[in-house]
Amino acid sequence: MLLGLGPKKPPERMLPAPPPSCAPEVAAMVARVAEIKAKYVDPEVDWYLTHRVFPFFWFRVTGFLTIVLSAALPAVATFEWGSREPGNAKTVVVAVMSVAIAALAGLGSFFKWERSWRGRALSRDAIEGLCAKWELEIQNAYTLPTTVEQCKHIYLATSDLLANFRSVKAAESEEFFSGLQFPQSDRAGQNRTVSGSPPPPTAPLQRPPSGPPGGGG
Repeated sequence: MLLGLGPKKPPERMLPAPPPSCAPEVAAMVARVAEIKAKYVDPEVDWYLTHRVFPFFWFRVTGFLTIVLSAALPAVATFEWGSREPGNAKTVVVAVMSVAIAALAGLGSFFKWERSWRGRALSRDAIEGLCAKWELEIQNAYTLPTTVEQCKHIYLATSDLLANFRSVKAAESEEFFSGLQFPQSDRAGQNRTVSGSPPPPTAPLQRPPSGPPGGGG
């Protein structure tokens, strides 16, 4: 696939077996927290692994086409070729290129593929770092002197993993949704300007002349 970033088979993640001196309670707790991690954290890492290529691909393709068409449009519009009648091949080609440039720029601005690519890459790296730290803390728990301390250390390490994992996901979602906006055309902008302009001034009311009816003599 493209630059080796295509969908890949998610790797199998298994903790090393507990040491022979590990108490059964500790081994059971490690197995339980590993199930929790496999249920809530590992699927997200696998999703990032299999979906990171799409924003990268569309960002590069639309950017490349926009640059090429924008650079070629003045040259195509300058050269005289084809008939001079209205609706000739040159006019059609220039119109199609102009529409394509505007459409590509609009799609890139609306979907913001570069933001999705960046957010997914950073989130996946952060979550993988949290998982590596969690595995290290599990191994560190085996070195503690008592079973209670080992179980407590495993619990705290897993709790930190889940809390930090939620923070990473929340930060990515906040960054993504903060930049969403509905595309608006120039006509819509003109309509907003007309509708938002102040009403035209009205003529002042004419007050009738003062004085008694019938005049005074």
